[in-house]
Amino acid sequence: MFTFDRIRAYHIRFPMRKPFRISVGEIREKECLLMLEQPLDEDDLYYHSLLRERIETPVCMDESIKNLHLTDCAVKMKAMDIVNIKVGRVGGLANAKRVHDLLQEHHIPVWIGSRLGTGIGVAMRVAAAALPNCTYPADIGFSASYLPEEITEAAFGLQDGCFFNIPHDTPGLGVQVVPQLLKKYLGTEYEL
Repeated sequence: MFTFDRIRAYHIRFPMRKPFRISVGEIREKECLLMLEQPLDEDDLYYHSLLRERIETPVCMDESIKNLHLTDCAVKMKAMDIVNIKVGRVGGLANAKRVHDLLQEHHIPVWIGSRLGTGIGVAMRVAAAALPNCTYPADIGFSASYLPEEITEAAFGLQDGCFFNIPHDTPGLGVQVVPQLLKKYLGTEYEL
């Protein structure tokens, strides 16, 4: 039997995968939960919709949101209350904005999640997190935390421990690639 008795976090993720066997009586929710992030297998849109009907805690989809079509299917199935958009998973900034706009149209709030990457990826996540329907704190994931050195010179920085200056006076993402560092980490270079 799964219960939430020992969970004290405001946002949790747990591995509740197939088969979908859970009764409402087995779930005892606590007021401290902001959301359940991707509680079921990424392909189980239908079972997410059933779970969402049976619990009060908002269901957040993450791995299920791979493209605009699957997002639209999940919206139509009422499978989630919140979405974590991964810019890279949905195919870049243009697609992330399309997913964001669809969710905004249906009043489903979003937040931006991260994956490992360089300052280029961080800059894309910062740009996506600046969209108006990103109402939850973003998981930007600074590359300096896990890379030996960064290959970009960022035009934005963290202020007061949690705020960014979003570059808006120059084209692009607000970062410049340092060619010498990029070359240092290239495996093989091909000239076309």
